Amino acid sequence: MYKVDIFSNTPIYRQLVDQTRDMIVHGLLRDGDRIPSIRELAQTLGVNASTVAKAYAEMERSGMILTARGRGTFIQVTDTARQDAEAALAHAIDELVRQALFYGLTAEELIALVRRQYEEVAGHAIERE
Repeated sequence: MYKVDIFSNTPIYRQLVDQTRDMIVHGLLRDGDRIPSIRELAQTLGVNASTVAKAYAEMERSGMILTARGRGTFIQVTDTARQDAEAALAHAIDELVRQALFYGLTAEELIALVRRQYEEVAGHAIERE
């Protein structure tokens, strides 16, 4: 389910957060799904439990997961998480629009390009299900 790259410049805790977000986006993890405990995931990946705990703490703060004592840790897609995602996407879109303007693309051309990419990525997500 999770893979870490010890040679990556991206810290392991950040890799775990990013992978969880990607699995949610691609429908591999859904609201209410249980994910491994900190100890379980640390043992499986061969990493320090405090690294996994740091990732889980960040995901909990952002509203991606919820830990229920004695029951486990679960995916939780909240309105706050959605708002955070929309803010991050707005920032990324700003940069995309600047690039499009630099290269002389019209709004229609940019929208068509985004639509093609969205359909390609969404199509791959559907294929995985």
